[in-house]
Amino acid sequence: MTSFPHPSPPSPVNWPEPARAEAHRRARLDYLDGWRGASILLVLAGHFLHIPVLEAGKLGVELFFVLSGRLMAEILFIERMPLRHFYPRRIARIYPALLVMIAVSTLALAHTSMAIGPKYAAAAALLVYNYAAALGYHAGAIDHIWSLCVEEHAYLTLGLIAALTARRPARAWALLLALSLLAMANGVISTAVLGQNWYQSYWRSDVHIASILIPAVLFLSRQWHPQWWAVRAWMIPAALVVGAACFAGDLNHPPVWTGTLGTIAIAFALVWLDRGPVWLVRALSWRGLCAVGLLSYSLYLWQQPFYIHARDGDLALRMASLAGAAVMALISYYAVERPARSWLNLHYKRWLAQRRAMPQAMGAEG
Repeated sequence: MTSFPHPSPPSPVNWPEPARAEAHRRARLDYLDGWRGASILLVLAGHFLHIPVLEAGKLGVELFFVLSGRLMAEILFIERMPLRHFYPRRIARIYPALLVMIAVSTLALAHTSMAIGPKYAAAAALLVYNYAAALGYHAGAIDHIWSLCVEEHAYLTLGLIAALTARRPARAWALLLALSLLAMANGVISTAVLGQNWYQSYWRSDVHIASILIPAVLFLSRQWHPQWWAVRAWMIPAALVVGAACFAGDLNHPPVWTGTLGTIAIAFALVWLDRGPVWLVRALSWRGLCAVGLLSYSLYLWQQPFYIHARDGDLALRMASLAGAAVMALISYYAVERPARSWLNLHYKRWLAQRRAMPQAMGAEG
């Protein structure tokens, strides 16, 4: 899953003192990283611990999605980051570690029962794997890329909406709301009417993009229409409980409330997390959880091959595989993800600077 620059807090009616504002931003950064850390821990628990009743892995992915939607709304519609900066930064963030994981997994598993195959590797690298998998074409070691595909398709959708509504940003809210409702209705029809299972419906971007658009809608409504909301601290943990309850049970044929009420409740909790109880904010701001959050993308990428290898084994094998995934994630983060992102972002900035300097140089020569 992806990581974004940490946003500033929603604009209050009365701006706080500068020192207090800086402290608020620091606390916010911590609990957003903690939310991301909790998300990947749920995914790992769902895969390696076989938790009964709760679909922890699917709940963890949902937490990732709502965080992405909330942050992208801030970046594209409040900060209004130009798309010429937004997309190169996303590419630098996502692609180096992804391509390395696909290449290493494809080569390492080539002659095993977990072999990926070139067409599946290509579908994952091109970020269309979720639609190939929805049609029944699976390569278990990279099945998790479906969620990354949904996220990247959401980047394209939100970027297009930001560009179309640049002069009238208020229209973005209505458009995002309409698309959210359509995607949710699509999911309900696919499952409740057509009888499709989770992988046939909720792996598709045209359905699961609602999990990214809904928090964007809620966040922008908080920014632009704060008078609509009277949020109390107790509502935040209550919404989390409701959201988690919607992800309980067997979700191969999910009930209609999983991708509707469950998504809305979790998105609501995230968007107003800073108004939640102090104990909840402090728990999510715990340093260890934040550290896991920083590693979340590499953990997300590398846990899947190890999970597929160990999913039918005993607890000892699953714990050993989890340890192996953690080691690969650390290597990925420090050897690929972080240095590649820094290098690509730096060279893109230099390229932009050179482009801006060229007309001036040509004018001086003329």
